[in-house]
Amino acid sequence: MKYELLALFPLTGTEEEMKARAVKLEERISAAGGAVHASMTLQKGPLAFPIAKVRQGYYHIIQFEMETSAVAEFRSALLLSGEVLRFTVSNVKGDFKTFTPSAPKAAPVRAPRQT
Repeated sequence: MKYELLALFPLTGTEEEMKARAVKLEERISAAGGAVHASMTLQKGPLAFPIAKVRQGYYHIIQFEMETSAVAEFRSALLLSGEVLRFTVSNVKGDFKTFTPSAPKAAPVRAPRQT
């Protein structure tokens, strides 16, 4: 089956350390019997709310294939490892889509109040 993993790492190191964490996560997928198809850093920046006293994060997405029976074990191992703050694994129907990050949206311009 095809899956996408969205992981949130704590932004507590250098850029190289963040990339090393992502590579380690890909290796963990391979060790669990999966095959990584694509991987991409989405963004880094402040979180909407603090998680475990961490205020900034590094989002990374990985597309992979893995047997359905191995996914539950992979999720529990990832949860227990403490490598990521939060993560989600979702099933992909059909083909994998190409990553295209969108530009941040600008705040709407408000007209001045008339009195």
